[in-house]
Amino acid sequence: MKAVYTADVIYFLIQYDDPTQSVRRSPYVKQADGSWKKLSDQDDKGGTYYLKAEDKAAFDDSKFAPGDEVASIMVEKFTGERGVNDAALEYRNGKYTYVIARKPVTGGKYDIRFKDLAAEHPFGFAAFDNAQVRHAVNGGVLKLKFAR
Repeated sequence: MKAVYTADVIYFLIQYDDPTQSVRRSPYVKQADGSWKKLSDQDDKGGTYYLKAEDKAAFDDSKFAPGDEVASIMVEKFTGERGVNDAALEYRNGKYTYVIARKPVTGGKYDIRFKDLAAEHPFGFAAFDNAQVRHAVNGGVLKLKFAR
């Protein structure tokens, strides 16, 4: 993890390896009889198994054949205290790259305050990538100290 800052924004760069791009999370699979079954067994075939809220549309069962899968998770930007961070994500060549932008002090009750840029700030980070229980986590406390 790396970080840089301006007078009013801190930018974090987070990268981690995920050679399987394991984002498959309990999709619905159309059965030969026309019914839909939610999978609980993960074979990590890859693909997108979430739907962005802004892309949702009326479901048209006639567009799917037996064996087709559809997402079972809808994602959208957080609101309220959890929605103050902006983020971008890219997956390329077996690696995830996140860029997160936030104010040093957000005013959130449970948020870390990066107010004193001369101090060391302990915090945690976990990436939930909709991969069932295969989240990317750091095993310890991260400590951020800003250089001047």
